Amino acid sequence: FSILTATAMTLSAMPFTAVAEYQDSNSAVITAENQSETYYWIFYKNIDMTDIESKAEEKREEYIYSLYEQDLTQREFERLSTEYYISVRQELLKKSYTEQTEKILNEIGVNPETAFCSTCSSTIVCPLNDEQLEKAEKCEVITDISVYTAPKIEGTSDNKNETAYWIFYKNIDMTDIESKAEEKREEYIHSLYEQDLTQNEFERLSTEYYTSVRQELLKEAYAEKAEIVVKELGIDSSKAFCSMFAPTIIATLTEEQKLIAEKSELIESISVYTPVDIQPTDDKKTYSTKEEFINIITAGKDISELLGENIKVDAELNCKKDDAVFDYFVIYGIENDKKINDVINRLSSNPDVKVMISPVISKSGTFFSISVENIVTQHEIQGVAFVDNEYPCWISPQTIESFTSTYDFNPLKYIIKLGDANCDGNVNMADAVLIMQSLANPDKYGVNGTDETHITAQGEKNGDMDGNGLTNADALAIQKQLLKISVTDTGEQALFPVVKIHTANEMSQYEEMKKNKPVVIRNEYNPLLSSASGIGILFDFYYPNNSVNLSADKGTFKTWDIEKGSGVVESVGKTYTIENEGYIFWTPDKESIFGDEKIIIHITDSKNVNLGEIVITHDENGVFSAVLN
Repeated sequence: FSILTATAMTLSAMPFTAVAEYQDSNSAVITAENQSETYYWIFYKNIDMTDIESKAEEKREEYIYSLYEQDLTQREFERLSTEYYISVRQELLKKSYTEQTEKILNEIGVNPETAFCSTCSSTIVCPLNDEQLEKAEKCEVITDISVYTAPKIEGTSDNKNETAYWIFYKNIDMTDIESKAEEKREEYIHSLYEQDLTQNEFERLSTEYYTSVRQELLKEAYAEKAEIVVKELGIDSSKAFCSMFAPTIIATLTEEQKLIAEKSELIESISVYTPVDIQPTDDKKTYSTKEEFINIITAGKDISELLGENIKVDAELNCKKDDAVFDYFVIYGIENDKKINDVINRLSSNPDVKVMISPVISKSGTFFSISVENIVTQHEIQGVAFVDNEYPCWISPQTIESFTSTYDFNPLKYIIKLGDANCDGNVNMADAVLIMQSLANPDKYGVNGTDETHITAQGEKNGDMDGNGLTNADALAIQKQLLKISVTDTGEQALFPVVKIHTANEMSQYEEMKKNKPVVIRNEYNPLLSSASGIGILFDFYYPNNSVNLSADKGTFKTWDIEKGSGVVESVGKTYTIENEGYIFWTPDKESIFGDEKIIIHITDSKNVNLGEIVITHDENGVFSAVLN
């Protein structure tokens, strides 16, 4: 219960120990044993919200990129991105308050186990001796200090016929809150269209507005609901604590009021409120090795029993990304994409671990949020899951080099690579040779061969490039892959660039264009969408030994960093050159094209040899299609 998000003045309406019990069970609480010491409220300067908002926005931009993989409506897109933003922002706030209180307590020489430190506001309650009090008064980040006196709930001491109770009433209609907030945001969004904003600015402003409106609606709804409950029970509202952030009331009740509460259809449950003495905890855990880190995340359980048969785990510690240091919990050995979320969710069987996964389709290299209550670390903790035989993938598969550069660890050992017949973690000519040896001389190099370098059952699986069993064609495919020869579906070398066109808002879906065969484009360009479809139609080109020159008689080519999922959309004009391989957006001059109108994209190589053209049409039924001539 987020009771501590109320102000210090509101907190004075209830015993402080109760707040601590429900806000943070790991925080120290004032007990009868240490009440003889003088306790103080310490209020310090608030944390830098600008930095919090900026970091939360950066993380949301990365998350937004994953939403492009699913065909979402504008409202679904906005809702999911906002929910993720709020969640990340809350975690960042909690971390920042914790770090700040640790610095303050260290500066004034207070044992953290004797202090209560709010993770929702810039507030500390702790005992201070004269020396510590003098240091606190001189501390630049502390704004105010006052003696803490544990308040009482009215009636608990003077009237023995009254008892203090927790009253938990039925929660408010969150659907209605979300709906109203979304309606207000949609009205606000229209005003944003009048401004010359980047995509990032648009998303940030709309989310900030949504968050602000939603918070005010929540406060109003909880206040109204609490007022109804208090009135029904006949309680003096001035003597009750009513949370603004949870369906919770603390108040004294007579026997008659208690009976009314037990019969009320508005109230879920009631229980006697007793300040709980929580002794300083010593169950916080630290780690310095991979084994210790993994043991905390898995609670020491057998990995096969916890996550499933053939699933393996590892850790990558002290990885630098941007301005932060990450510790990654790695899950690998997953059979296919569909099983990723199921495997990750099994981690939640450890009650100290909370995971949050993207609600869209997961791919190999999926990152997920891990929150561990009992870990003490200055690093960010994240999880990542890899699928057998699949490179890390966002919109399109990433190279090992780009992944390693971004996340500061090499994922190669977590991927059983297609073509790795000798299972050494690499694909090279030795794999092609071993395949041919195992087929030509199975007694020596087959699965049961006598030579110590014989192929294994896993090697046969890895070496099967086309899924038709291990043949010499697989060895040939490996050699062509190493030579970077573009290969068609029939296995022949391509004389024309391989052209792929993305066919849906789920950007991982694409179709390779074939000569004179129309391709239906299901992600029609719409400049109002907060997705790739708001930029244009996405083409991928692969021409390893040459460059591709593109020119359009109408429309404009645009670039955008789809791997990062954010940044400026830049118009590069009616011509564009791709060296060997790459992607490009094409955008019509107007919102759409109609009837018999045709848009032609001309394709030439580095020597200006005419290779052909892509013809884009839009028929009377509203269907976008493209043909490669």
